[in-house]
Formats: sequence, C-alpha cells, structure tokens
Amino acid sequence: MKPANETDALIPRSAWPEDFPPEPYYDDGPAEEAEPPDARPVLTIGTRTAMANVRTMEQPAAADDWLVKGFMRPGTVVVLASREGVGKSYLRKELEIRGATGRGRLFDYFDIARPLTVATFEEENGPDEEWRRDVRVLAALGLRRDDLADRMHRLSHAGLDLTNPRDQTYIRTEAARVGADLAIFDTGGAMIGDEWGAPMKAAMRFLHSLPCTALVTVHLTKPAREGRTKAGPPTSASITDVMGQWTRSADVVALVSDLGGGRIRMQVRKRAPHVDLTLVQDDGLWKVVAADEGEVEPGADLRLMRAIQAGISNPERLATAAGVSTRTVYRIARELREVGHLDKHSYRLTAAGLEAIS
Repeated sequence: MKPANETDALIPRSAWPEDFPPEPYYDDGPAEEAEPPDARPVLTIGTRTAMANVRTMEQPAAADDWLVKGFMRPGTVVVLASREGVGKSYLRKELEIRGATGRGRLFDYFDIARPLTVATFEEENGPDEEWRRDVRVLAALGLRRDDLADRMHRLSHAGLDLTNPRDQTYIRTEAARVGADLAIFDTGGAMIGDEWGAPMKAAMRFLHSLPCTALVTVHLTKPAREGRTKAGPPTSASITDVMGQWTRSADVVALVSDLGGGRIRMQVRKRAPHVDLTLVQDDGLWKVVAADEGEVEPGADLRLMRAIQAGISNPERLATAAGVSTRTVYRIARELREVGHLDKHSYRLTAAGLEAIS
C-alpha cells in the first residue's frame, strides 16, 4: 500500500491487460438524440449531427468559465513554448501544484478559479527529478504532499505518441479515471514523430478532442540558415517552423524568452487577454514584476526602455526582451540618448527616461 502522502501516479500502459480496453474509448457511432430548448428533435445525418440554428441556440454552460483566469479555459489547448533551459518545467510545476491545491495566484498574477485535478504526462525529467522539484515548490509554498489530496497525478517516461491510437486511448482513459481538469504534456516534441505536417495535425486534433484542458510544452530552437527544401519538412528546426506548427491550432500561446539575470518574458496571445509579463524566479517559484496589458502592443522604444528598467544591459538580451533585432536596439538607444532618456555611456535610464515610462 502506498504512503498516504505520496503523489498519485497514473497507471503505466505496461500494466494494462493485452485486450484492454476491449473497445476504443471513443466511437463514431450515431450521436445520441437530445432535446433542445424548443423541444425539437436533433437531426442526424449518418454519424453526424445536423447543423444548429444559431438564433435558438443557448449559451454554452462553460462559455464564461476559466480554470486559470485570463490564461486557461476549460476544454482548450494551451501551448507553452521556449528555448530549452529557460524555465518551462518550473512554470509547469508551479501550475501543477498551485492548481491542485488552489493555493495563491499563479506566478503571483493569474487567479486560479478553483482547485484543479491535474494529470501530467512527462518525458523530460523522470520520476527522481520530478520528486525533487515537487519538494522544492511545495516547500516554497509552505505546503505538504497531503495538501495535494487526490488532485495531482503523474506518469514519467511512458514513451507516449500523441498520434498512436492505442496511446490516445490510454491518455483518454487515464484522464477520465482521475477526473482531470487539466492534462499536461511535457514536452510535445518528445511525443510526436515529426513536428510538422500530418503528424502535427493529428496530434492537435487529438488534444482538442480531450474532455479537459490540455497544456503542451514545446522546445524552440534557433532559426535554420538553410531554411526549407523545395518539398518536404524543414531541413532543420526553427522558431518559425516549430512554433508555427504547434501554435497554429492552439487556443492560447504562452511564449517564454530569457531576459538574463534570472528574468524571463512571457507573452500570452490568441484566445486569452494579451499580456506581456516579466517574471523573476525565487526558490522555484516565478513572480511577475512587470506586466504590459491590453490588445495594443507598446512601441519598440517603450519596450526597450521597460527592458532596461528591468535591469537588462546586454544588447542581445535587450533585443530578445523588446522583440527587435540587435541593430534596432542600437538605433533606438542612440535616439533615446539624443532626447535624454538614456544615459550617454551605458544602458541606464535617466530621470527623464523613468518619468517617460511611469
């Protein structure tokens, strides 16, 4: 019998009987008839339900619901993307533990609507490292494993393939068994053969079909110099290729970049309120120290000044933080110095520069 305070584990596929499940978890059979508000029967055409009349349609029950307010809605697919080593796993870990306990605000910024049941399928760290990160984040939050109750479940190094029907059935069955509100896949690249074309489309269709929210972490790499061949996949991975494939069908995208000095930038886009966040890490937890909110993007000069205010002084890191090229950093810095907003001899805001962004 497992200790009472041990994090629940998902059942490994190797423990399944060979004939389990006896039938696919999903089917293409006729849709069940249901009574709409006006009592007219739902028509079916083969295995498809007939189109609904929008005039008589009622608002879906979960249309205004959030799991994590301003970030995750029920039943959506969220992609968390960054280059390797930036801190995705700790962002994911904090989401797991804060989500399962409902303790505090995620990254000290996003409100968690209610305690969530979380199922994590991870291929990156393995059980030993995951346990150590559990310990660190739980301690930072002042929590014990008992506080997780039965709402946090995990499976490490299962060799899952998001396009394999048997693995899809396994994921669906396990997510249903534990009653998951959120299924996390870390990383997406380890669970798919090719991050482009038909395999990518099949994986995204599967993720969208899950009866819960799905979060997929994705590694980004530097752009390829040689680009694409005339036919077929990219000759090597690039930000535009990999990110474009994963994020094209996602509901929400959180793009994370390294600002240096223990800081990262998180840009939340698509079907969530657009926000640019600057976060710092403290003992395994991330905390927002600056937030640019709203649909309108600030200009490059303002983004650069805010990056300088956050303590960044390296031109390449400033370029990453401001979302511009290094050449643009030098040009804007020269213009800011000319108007007195930037120190003449360093990347440091003057009193006039601080006043300009306050």
